[in-house]
Amino acid sequence: MSWRLIAGYFGKYLNEYSGSYVPPGWTEWHGLIRNSRFYNYSVNQNGQRVKHDDTYHVDYLTDLIANDSVRFLRHSKRISPHQSVSILFFLLDQELVLYRYSSWSDCLQKKPKK
Repeated sequence: MSWRLIAGYFGKYLNEYSGSYVPPGWTEWHGLIRNSRFYNYSVNQNGQRVKHDDTYHVDYLTDLIANDSVRFLRHSKRISPHQSVSILFFLLDQELVLYRYSSWSDCLQKKPKK
């Protein structure tokens, strides 16, 4: 079985990120353009600028990041069900957390490898 990296990025990238490029190495890219806002912002979604307005259930940035991330993880599981999984989370003012799973089934059952 061949191995391939499936990598997704969702959220703020750099201060004042212009959205004019997608950094190399990402399978899925959803980078916030300019600085943090919860409404009325744009995202570079795989090279396309997508504008979001101020409708809570559609445009709230935190929920958009969560929903897009989960959608990406589910899609990745479908295309590579037996591949090992590493999930990296970074939250502002928190420490970096890396979860490693030996398979998608362990990931879905929330059993991190030590």
